Amino acid sequence: MDQNFGAFEAIAITPGPHLADAANSLPVVRALLDLAAQLASHLESVEAISWGPARTAMPPEFFNSAITSWIEGGPFPALCLTGFKVDPQGRLHTDGMEWFVGREIVLSAELSRDRTSATRIAMRVIHEIVAIGRLDTLVEMSTEDGTKLSLEPIDGNLIVRSSM
Repeated sequence: MDQNFGAFEAIAITPGPHLADAANSLPVVRALLDLAAQLASHLESVEAISWGPARTAMPPEFFNSAITSWIEGGPFPALCLTGFKVDPQGRLHTDGMEWFVGREIVLSAELSRDRTSATRIAMRVIHEIVAIGRLDTLVEMSTEDGTKLSLEPIDGNLIVRSSM
């Protein structure tokens, strides 16, 4: 689709100077995203919501639903606030998690083979890590289906592997 982006107007919602140092803290992020969702639901001409740290853009209805769910106690809206890419080794990488936890999350090639399963695992890991914050040591966790994972900070990333 060929869009003329010059025909669109944008509104950026950012914290004021008194909160600039806490711009990526969860309470500030939640408040700003809640405000964005409320604005988007009241402005009829909103075509897309963009999240800069992950370079994502999505329909306002999807954004509003995911953010409202999170604000009400649901899962972290990973599909709105995180991008995903695959590296030359076939590993699924996040794009944008560094903004929240200081590291991108990288699934091992083994866990990344099935892209649907890999995305589900990544979303589960993201939900847990955002709640914990930056990890600087090896951590073990299990998914709902019993898959055991090890999360290890290596070379600025958080590497996720299956642990037997």
